[in-house]
Amino acid sequence: MADPVVEWVFPGPVEQRRAGAARVFAPLVAASAEAGELAVLDDGAAAVWLPVAAGTSLMPGPEVEMPPRLRVLVDSLARNHSTEREHLYLAFIGVARGKQGQGLGAGSSRSGCAMSTCRSTWRRVRSATCRSTPATGSGSPETQ
Repeated sequence: MADPVVEWVFPGPVEQRRAGAARVFAPLVAASAEAGELAVLDDGAAAVWLPVAAGTSLMPGPEVEMPPRLRVLVDSLARNHSTEREHLYLAFIGVARGKQGQGLGAGSSRSGCAMSTCRSTWRRVRSATCRSTPATGSGSPETQ
């Protein structure tokens, strides 16, 4: 199943979409891993959590290059994002194509499950590289 948001943000042929998504997602996966907040489920899912300090906006400056549709999406999300206190921001969840529909993504987002109550299932990853996988067509973390 194709991701409708990725298809809208990165229009064009599949290979062009994959390349665009990898350029955007790879730094976020790396930042999450560096912060020790990348949650990976061996069954084929990852939750990319980013620490956000109090008073920090998610709105990237105009110097940050991104596809126009992604800018619209990010600006909209940032305008509605709380800056009152320090927190973890769930940037995105990815689930391998063959594992979708089994509740892996939902389980990771319920009440911060990936970082607290599900520690026995989900594991934190300290560093990762992002690779494009033919099975999912999106970036997936590869632990180092």
